[in-house]
Amino acid sequence: MRYLKTCLFMFVVLPAVLAAQAVCAVPKEHSFIRPIPGFKLYDSEFQNFAAFKFKLGQEDGSTAAKRVNGKYWELIYEYEKSDRRFSPLEIIENYRREALQKGGRVLSGDDVYLDFTVPLPDGGTAWAHLWAKENYYELTIVDQEGFEKKLTFSAKEMKDKLDAEGRVAIYGILFDFDKANLKVGSEKVLTEMVKLMKDNPGLKVEIQGLSSKKSI
Repeated sequence: MRYLKTCLFMFVVLPAVLAAQAVCAVPKEHSFIRPIPGFKLYDSEFQNFAAFKFKLGQEDGSTAAKRVNGKYWELIYEYEKSDRRFSPLEIIENYRREALQKGGRVLSGDDVYLDFTVPLPDGGTAWAHLWAKENYYELTIVDQEGFEKKLTFSAKEMKDKLDAEGRVAIYGILFDFDKANLKVGSEKVLTEMVKLMKDNPGLKVEIQGLSSKKSI
């Protein structure tokens, strides 16, 4: 039986640079799941990595919990005008229709809450939990990144990720077990890493590596 050594390389911006970027890179709102027009952001919390348990509807009418990890938002919206009233069901229906229109999936819900997913432009999935009352709702969103997308990071995408988060995980660099021979296909990822550093000569990074064994 042969083995492949799969290496995960991670670019990490050095602490002084990361501290400067962290101040300006924290997103207050989600970039893809947007508020209903007329609703204003009242409060928000963002964590670069956290978990939430979403409810998945079962055939027998019950629900099962699914824990999802990723970028995490807690968002609170309120309708500040006095020209009309939004019922909880109307808020739920707005998001249900929008999720389905964007190719998403409704996981569970009733008249005051909704759990749903939406595919993200970068290949990942946004999981969302919505709880509503009149003229008010709370959104919990977790962005679950797509593994395949990590394999295809371009130099620009690596730079954007470093600017936003201070680090980027890069997959797809494969070696034969206990050898320094690269497997076919690894050069594509390495080429983008080299291009990143050539295009940004002032960038100071630390490269960390993790390895795992996989039989084939």
